[in-house]
Amino acid sequence: MFETEEQATDAYVDQCQQRLTLWFALAFMAIYGLHLVGLYSMIPASIRLPLCGFVFCMGPGFALFSILSYSRNSRYPYLTLLVLSCSLGLTYNFIANVAIYVFQPSLAQAMEVYLLLACLLYLAVLAASGKQGRVPWDALRRIQWPAVVGCGAILILWSVVISNKTPAGLYVEELVILRKLFENSSISMTNIAFHADEYTTYFFVPFYQMLAMSAQFSGIDILDVQQG
Repeated sequence: MFETEEQATDAYVDQCQQRLTLWFALAFMAIYGLHLVGLYSMIPASIRLPLCGFVFCMGPGFALFSILSYSRNSRYPYLTLLVLSCSLGLTYNFIANVAIYVFQPSLAQAMEVYLLLACLLYLAVLAASGKQGRVPWDALRRIQWPAVVGCGAILILWSVVISNKTPAGLYVEELVILRKLFENSSISMTNIAFHADEYTTYFFVPFYQMLAMSAQFSGIDILDVQQG
């Protein structure tokens, strides 16, 4: 069901993936760079929080997709690429979920490894694509900037409106899991359960992990992260 539409030419769908590789890689590494130098927190909260959806889902998902599809000849249009990116972003988070339970780091330590590996995936994809001449570096010259500015303005307005909504409700046990993921110095199967020293029933927590990492990354309390 993810095959390309017949009306889309091979050249078009090939450019879709090439351009999205370039744009996503530049965006992810720019945000990651701002985080490393401590400037990300200077961005307004209504903007930096929604960006976490890209940093902790769509961005790593597209990097994973690029690696998995590198040896294949299949090409997809933009909408399909975005759907695949979100789906594989959750897969990337699930892999991180399992690794966290195995190695038991703190959330902050896990987040830094998570971001570094995603960045390395993008660098590997760009390097390999560059050798094959598949990355259109001149794509930046062909960007329709009025459309980009218009979409950016709509996104910013939407982000501001969403950030001022009342946070969604949480069950007490879900709130405990989020708090423990966010605040514990080490994450394990027995220290994020509702009761101390019990094994958690939340074995697969990639979504909660994404919320907790977003709070850590953006410097915003975990309760205010949900609507972002």
